[in-house]
Amino acid sequence: MSTWVTNHVPGMIRCQGQTVNQFGLDQTGIIDYQFNQQGFRSLVDFDFVPDHAFFGCSSVFGIGVAHNYIFPSMFPLSHNYGLAGIYNNDDVFLIVDNYLHSSAFNKATKKFVYWVNRNTESLDLYSRQLSKLGFIQAFCGDKMSYKNCFSGVPNVDTDVSNTHMGISTHLITYKLLCKLFKQ
Repeated sequence: MSTWVTNHVPGMIRCQGQTVNQFGLDQTGIIDYQFNQQGFRSLVDFDFVPDHAFFGCSSVFGIGVAHNYIFPSMFPLSHNYGLAGIYNNDDVFLIVDNYLHSSAFNKATKKFVYWVNRNTESLDLYSRQLSKLGFIQAFCGDKMSYKNCFSGVPNVDTDVSNTHMGISTHLITYKLLCKLFKQ
C-alpha cells in the first residue's frame, strides 16, 4: 500500500488543493501560492519518488516569490515540503520523519532541510539524526557541527513582502545546493 506525506500544519492544510494570493507574512496579493492535495506548495501532487526533497522553513516554501523562482522548483522531480505560517522545528522534523516512512522515500534521493532559529530545544537531536542519513542542512541561526551542516545563505535581495529571501538569493541557494549535491 502506498503512503504519501501529508501536511499537518493547520494554516497550510486549510489551503489544500487551492490557490491563494496571500499567505504567511506575504499579504501583498501579488504572488499566487498553489497547494497540492497533500497541503504543500506545489503545482503537482507528491505521488512519485522525487530526485530531490526539500524540508524546512518558509524560505524553502518560498514566501513572496513566484513558484518557478524558488530553489526547490529549480530541481526537476522534486518535492517541496517547506512550511510557512505558524510552525516550528518539531513540525519540520515530523514532516521529515513522515517522509522517511513514506512511499516517497528513496535512499538515492538528495535531501535538504533548512532549520529555523526558534524552538531549538531538540534541534541538536534532529540535526544529528539527519546528518547520519546524509541530509544537507542549513540553519537560520547557529549551525550544528555535524557533517553536511551549513549556515543559511545571506539574503542579497528580498521577496515582495520584504520578509524573506528574494529571487536572486533563491538562485544562489540553488547553485550552492547543486554543488553540495554534486550535480
